[in-house]
Amino acid sequence: MMKTLCVAVVVLSLTSVCQSASLACEKLLKPVDKGPDLSGRWYLIAVSSDICLAPLVYALWPSIAVNITSKETPNNYDVDLKLSTYGYCINGSGNFYYGNNTIFEFADAPTDEPNVLLQSGCPDCVVMRRNETSEHLLLFSRRQNVSADELKEFETQADCLGWYKPEVLNSGHEYENCTVVDDIIEVCQSASLACERLLKPVDKGPDLSGRWYLIAMSSDICLVPGLINSLFLPSIAVDITSKETPNIYQYDFKINMYGYCTNESDSFFYGNNAMFNVDSNNAATGEPEVLLQSGCPDCVVTKGNDIVDTLMLYSRRKTVTAAELKEFETQADCLGWVKPEVLNSDYEYENCKSFDIDSVDIETSVCQSASLACERLLKPVDKGPDLPGRWYLVAMSSNACLPAAIFNTVFWPSIAADFTSKGTPNIYDGNIKIKMYGRCDNKTVSLFYGNNTILEVDSNNTSSSEPGLLLLQSSCPDCLVIKEDAYISTFLLLSRRKTVTSAELKEFATQADCLGWYKPEVFNSDHEYENCTARLGNNIDEDTSELSGTMFERLKNIYTVSFNCLSEKFLYYPNVALGWAQQKWASLW
Repeated sequence: MMKTLCVAVVVLSLTSVCQSASLACEKLLKPVDKGPDLSGRWYLIAVSSDICLAPLVYALWPSIAVNITSKETPNNYDVDLKLSTYGYCINGSGNFYYGNNTIFEFADAPTDEPNVLLQSGCPDCVVMRRNETSEHLLLFSRRQNVSADELKEFETQADCLGWYKPEVLNSGHEYENCTVVDDIIEVCQSASLACERLLKPVDKGPDLSGRWYLIAMSSDICLVPGLINSLFLPSIAVDITSKETPNIYQYDFKINMYGYCTNESDSFFYGNNAMFNVDSNNAATGEPEVLLQSGCPDCVVTKGNDIVDTLMLYSRRKTVTAAELKEFETQADCLGWVKPEVLNSDYEYENCKSFDIDSVDIETSVCQSASLACERLLKPVDKGPDLPGRWYLVAMSSNACLPAAIFNTVFWPSIAADFTSKGTPNIYDGNIKIKMYGRCDNKTVSLFYGNNTILEVDSNNTSSSEPGLLLLQSSCPDCLVIKEDAYISTFLLLSRRKTVTSAELKEFATQADCLGWYKPEVFNSDHEYENCTARLGNNIDEDTSELSGTMFERLKNIYTVSFNCLSEKFLYYPNVALGWAQQKWASLW
């Protein structure tokens, strides 16, 4: 089936997808015929430019909104701009002329540099192309956040222009409880004040009793968080209970790694903003862990000083918002420490095997556990699920990096398969649907499906001599994990849903890693096959001159893709050796 799919995709795409991309760009860069009513509040979601804005956005991490009101003079509007960054706010105002699809900066005297509103599939968004010394593409919305598909469309518009990938701005939009300053220079000067505030200990910490989930960690040593997360993929929680002695608490750490669990308990002293280990007499010992400021209402940020200094983010919730995580990253950055590692959020401590972290050698136990985890993840299912219905291709890995990576980078396809049973037992029709750049096609193949194997069959329902597709284990309840062995072997994740959770995708990536294959490519999730502009293969004589530039811009990414493939291959063994050395070092503590 995969060979048929690959041949169909390659042949169809090479004849017409490039032309389709040109038409898609032409549509996306076309001005709207008549723009929407601009009155009210709009949030700036993302911005692209012909110059790189990443350093500026990363440094300031601003949230920006505009309030627009109409004036008595037709087509004239007032605008109030609000910018918030690190707890500081800047307010600005102006006026402009707005007619049909064009905005001029000065209301009563239109300038020669209009801002043009472009097409958008987002129903409550405005995409504005701003012409200045440097050009910008701005995405505004009535909402504070847009969907992944809406953001992807905006990225495509920027890509059609040959501009940089859009930078997504802060979605916090807190303009009431902030210190108002006059200009951005004052904000930059006050960045150190923001760090001073973020690294200031809390005056009095919260009640710690109950369960806390370890969300993320940073350190003054780059390797430590990364190696812990990469090698062990732990999920960690701590249950805290108060004891009879004032300020004395007991913690019970719970750790899950590859389906193996352990826990560790001890006592500590907690007063105001610091935690200390205690001895048998409940006397505080060692260096304190200090609780720092956090804008997250149900979080605790702790800073510990030891052989390895650490910064930890705990929450009552299993996950935190992007803004809360960004604040924690800023705290780590203020310390000059490594970017935080977000830990596994699968906090399952009941249905896992146990091991004693004190009495079992981690080097042998956990590594053996990882081997057992791989053995389990690569084991064929005893009996596969009911096949009929629609399945979406979510991600793909391979024993060869470049084909899947380049195909996904250049063509960005969405693929689905509709399976229907036929009169003959175990025989099914599979209708494979492919969409690229708004154009669609489909191909039907006949299949044999029994227990854990899928085989392509001919008109006589006879299977070919080639090895079939093998269904492997998956904890995802409505997924299919399929492995095909060939010259270029493939590993597919299909689901009844258009997208899967990060934990389900992580498990699939682990399966690929167990095979020694490459990191999976996640495909386009825009599975709209009804309203395609045309079928692949049609209109092959259309002018493709405009598309050539677009495809050239996309092909610029091929260098990065190729480099990532090579680095993943050649750095594998050095990384393993480095991990082994780090593990040995940790065992000496």
